[in-house]
Order: sequence, then C-alpha cells, then structure tokens
Amino acid sequence: MKYLFLLISLCVLSCGKENFDPNQNPDIVGTWQVTEQYSDPGDGSGGFSEVDYYRTFTFLEDGTIISDRDMCFPLNGSEEEVDSRGSYDVSTGIITPDICAFTRDFWFELDGQVLTFNFFCFESCALRLRKLR
Repeated sequence: MKYLFLLISLCVLSCGKENFDPNQNPDIVGTWQVTEQYSDPGDGSGGFSEVDYYRTFTFLEDGTIISDRDMCFPLNGSEEEVDSRGSYDVSTGIITPDICAFTRDFWFELDGQVLTFNFFCFESCALRLRKLR
C-alpha cells in the first residue's frame, strides 16, 4: 500500500504545466485585431488612422503567432484568408514570419492595452491592435 501511495504521489508531482516559457508575456497571449495603420506621405507629417479592413493576429503561449491574412505582407488588408504563421519573442520584441521570401522580421511593443507592430518600409510603417480575447 505504501508503494502504491508513493507511486501515485510521484505521478501527481511530475505532472506540471506544459512547456511554459517564462520569457513570454501572458498579457500578449490571445487574439488581437488591427484597428489603426500609420501612414506618412514622406515628409514626417504622418499619423495613425482607422483601418477599413478586418485582420487578426493570435499569440499562443508557445511563442507561435498566427494571422488570418498573409503575414509576409503585414500592411496588406487583403480579403484573401490564409493561415499565416510565425514566431515571436517577448524578450526581444521581434516577430519572425515563416516562409516569406522578401519580408524581414518586424517589431512589436505592448504598452498597456495597445499593441504596436513596426515594419521596415520606405517611410515609417506601423499597425496598432487591440485585444479581442
């Protein structure tokens, strides 16, 4: 009976949380919707304005990010739905899209309830997102 109790205790104690990365920020985990896009005519007078398209990004606990549109072209409000994936790292603030021929990594910053993506482009390019769930 002692051995059975010991065996059950070991099984219970060895069953912990799944692979949780302490570098990941639990506040970012969830689905975010693009609400604003930064536009600049090239003279530094640009600003954020509301988008007229629907696009989401979902951050998973394991460091995976999924978009419902092509992540290789983050500023594109395309109607075509695709399962586009990549990875993210909270400690560096970098998102790396999977299998994109020309797209570089892009950066993100979470400030309270506002998530901002910054992209490499000729002028300053950025998206603001709000959390759905």
